[in-house]
Amino acid sequence: MADDIVSVTMRRKNTATPWGFNMQGGIDLGCCVYIQKVNPRGIAYKSGVRPGDAILQIGNTPAQYLSHQSAKMEIIRSGNDLDLIVQR
Repeated sequence: MADDIVSVTMRRKNTATPWGFNMQGGIDLGCCVYIQKVNPRGIAYKSGVRPGDAILQIGNTPAQYLSHQSAKMEIIRSGNDLDLIVQR
């Protein structure tokens, strides 16, 4: 099951609702951006995000060369519609 590429679409009503995941990594930290933790009651879990998923793309932005902060900013810029491509 390794190396599966999965497209994840998340929607929320407003930005006060958290996506429900913690992200780690970034080119500045010497590794890929990946999902560290997922709240089992959150939007991310219900949308199929799982701990250990490597984030390949945030919206239309490839995540390969993003710093941790840049990846966070891409997620914030997505507003209430977040599309990820992940590898597991």
